[in-house]
Amino acid sequence: MPGVISVYTGNKILDHLLKVASFSQPTNLYISLYNGDPSGAGTECNGTEYKRILCNGWEEAASREVKNSAQIDFDEIETNDWGDVDYVGIHDALTDGNLIGYAPLAETYTTQLGDNLYIAAEALTIKWKAGGICNTWANKSLDHIFKNDAIVVPTNLYVGVSTANPTDNASGLNEPSTGDYARKLHNNWNIAASKATNNDGAITFATATASWEAAVTHFIISDSIDAVLEGNIIIHGALGASKLIGNGDTLNFADETLDIVIDEV
Repeated sequence: MPGVISVYTGNKILDHLLKVASFSQPTNLYISLYNGDPSGAGTECNGTEYKRILCNGWEEAASREVKNSAQIDFDEIETNDWGDVDYVGIHDALTDGNLIGYAPLAETYTTQLGDNLYIAAEALTIKWKAGGICNTWANKSLDHIFKNDAIVVPTNLYVGVSTANPTDNASGLNEPSTGDYARKLHNNWNIAASKATNNDGAITFATATASWEAAVTHFIISDSIDAVLEGNIIIHGALGASKLIGNGDTLNFADETLDIVIDEV
């Protein structure tokens, strides 16, 4: 039962990682059942015995995913059926609240009187899609969302560039090593929307004192001015166009031109 985080949650995590606004861990998480996509036109089940089920037990995130640690049991359907079920939702409130994540069922189930619906331990999985956020921070953010270890907002953020795709484990990171290249401190980012954001204010690197040798094709955002470990590279992405920086050139990302997209469909 693989699922994804909601747009609401993706935006909150981006804002948290990029120092826009702190995102507190949910007090509680509740599991819901839906007929249709909870993030779209889906409708939550209803019935005399139906209610969302508290679920605050989640395994530590690994490989960009998190799973429920214990079986989730719904009350027996005794009075009237709950209709068709084809999605599971995760919310931060017993009623209403925010949609945190959701997952489709393998097939639609038509509920009946006498049903004791349940989700087995480790059967509900929420996973970051590949790209955008590096593995370590993908796992950290899932642990934050699902009430394991909280993420501390980074003290500072540094933008760098790479001549190759860093990839989600940062193994492909290849920053320029000539021309006085250095990452640029930049702590101002716009409020996220649709799991995307961009820079608030221009990001201007020091003028190159020699050619950077190869065209830069990707960017990174790190919590360190120079560390290259996966644990320090928070976000990566492709530039809109490759840039060859020669002697005397100044790399500049104008206001709102460095686009960050995470969990891209």
